[in-house]
Amino acid sequence: MLKKLTVIFVIIILLLFFFLIKITNTKSLSQINFNKLNFIAHAGGGYKNEIYLNSKESITKSIERGYKLIELDLLETADGLIVAAHDWESLKKNCILYNEALNHKPLEFKKFTKCNLQKNSTNFTQLSEEDINEIFFKFQDLFLVTDKINNYKLLADKFNFIDRIFPETFSLYDYLLAKYYGFQNPIFPYKKYNSFFGKLFNIKLINVSYSDYIKDKNKISKLYNKGLNIYVYTTNDESFINKNINKNITGVYSDFWDINLNKCLSNNKCISY
Repeated sequence: MLKKLTVIFVIIILLLFFFLIKITNTKSLSQINFNKLNFIAHAGGGYKNEIYLNSKESITKSIERGYKLIELDLLETADGLIVAAHDWESLKKNCILYNEALNHKPLEFKKFTKCNLQKNSTNFTQLSEEDINEIFFKFQDLFLVTDKINNYKLLADKFNFIDRIFPETFSLYDYLLAKYYGFQNPIFPYKKYNSFFGKLFNIKLINVSYSDYIKDKNKISKLYNKGLNIYVYTTNDESFINKNINKNITGVYSDFWDINLNKCLSNNKCISY
């Protein structure tokens, strides 16, 4: 009896979420032409053969290369602000003159701004929430794909272009929460996808790792042919890109692919990983 009541309760909660999702009023997937959105600039995009930068320089270079989808790894500072960085430990490791513990503990925003990020003797400009808002205000045709962060309330509060944000989610709960806070186009993880919830909650945007795509190519291709928009992370490989985009998948996350030139611009990283 208790088990039956639990199931009923879960169904009621899901239906309530479904109702809330249906009444959201932001731009839907049907209004976005994904045929021209085949490439996502991974972590802002590669720059000077460096990846995972999440920097102003990498975004600027990606825009020059023709990208309209910019992915950023977003973290929360200790005092509740949003900044772009892959993770706290690697950020601290590459901060000039940083001499405190190398761990994943969040920095306060003031310390983040004093980081002076440098990789292989090249300085990079870090991005605050204000910087990100300015970039996406200047370039109205850009879309932001977010990674790491799952505080969707904070994300909605801090950014003023919510209809152009595709937040990556990591579970069904995350997906529903993102929808609740007004994100009409969350990205759902392939490993958590099933057709029942896909149809119930109209999941149309999925990302999948390169290794999982290779393993489940036929299954994923069928999902694509059923109308799902599917992005594979991460590849800079010309053969993979030309063979699969708009055939088996919608697009890819990439570091060094130049959309304008239709080729990879790296000496040794034109690979999938």
